[in-house]
Amino acid sequence: MTNDRLVQLTSKASVAAAFMLIIAKLYAVYTTHSLGILSSLFDSSVDMIASIGNLIAVTIAARPADHKYQFGYGKLEAVAALIQSILIGASLLFLVSEALQRFFSNDITVTHSTTGIWVMALSIVMTLGLTAFQRYTIQRTQSLAIKADMLHYKTDTAVNIVVLISLFLNTYYNNIDTIACIGICGYVMWATRHIVVESLEVLLDKEINVKDQSNIKAILNNHPSVKGFHNFRTRSSGKRIFIEAHIEMDPKLTLVEAHNIAHDLKDAVEAVYPHSEMIVHQDPVGYDESSERRF
Repeated sequence: MTNDRLVQLTSKASVAAAFMLIIAKLYAVYTTHSLGILSSLFDSSVDMIASIGNLIAVTIAARPADHKYQFGYGKLEAVAALIQSILIGASLLFLVSEALQRFFSNDITVTHSTTGIWVMALSIVMTLGLTAFQRYTIQRTQSLAIKADMLHYKTDTAVNIVVLISLFLNTYYNNIDTIACIGICGYVMWATRHIVVESLEVLLDKEINVKDQSNIKAILNNHPSVKGFHNFRTRSSGKRIFIEAHIEMDPKLTLVEAHNIAHDLKDAVEAVYPHSEMIVHQDPVGYDESSERRF
């Protein structure tokens, strides 16, 4: 199975899991009136919306580059991840408001806790299975959209565990359900900030990680005809890496020889990074380019 197909299959599994969790939690909220389960229901609802968005995004992002979008559609994954984070933030604000109102009014009591306990236990098993599948997909594809989706379901697992504990303790302290809801909201908000930062870095064309930059620079330096290089820069879009470099070579080389060296470098880099695309500009060594950046 190709990486693109695996990402799409994982996204479909996320949508299916979220749908089943929503149905189960709707029933649990109706029977128990638990604010903790309601917060978990909101989390699952956001997960489903986000997973549907992810499925659409990764399907489009897998399209090859065309004449209109010549760098491909990879950044749609980062857009989808950022939208997910906004949806999470909006739902958390609502839940915190609801929790504070209930905490101070103390007018709703959790009932039929056993039903809620069984539903939350089922939710934990389902989310653990899904996140294991998502982790495998991320290891193979490095998909940012699936990484964001997995964060949702990892936090969903934590949410479900907290709610399960609160249902057990609710007999002894009625407000534990409300306190659990507020704590869950704080945790999810803290966890979401990583996805926001990573999505913005992709959208703003941040350089790829230092280790990969060093590997690429080593490939360039190891070529016997390369006397140096400058204006080295990189960026990523989805799973693709774009690299640019000005290579300094012997000024006595013919145009054909310089062209062949540039292709050798491009092939060497793309052999190590199959999803990369490199642009090589040939410069004669010693040529004064004071107006250009040097690294």
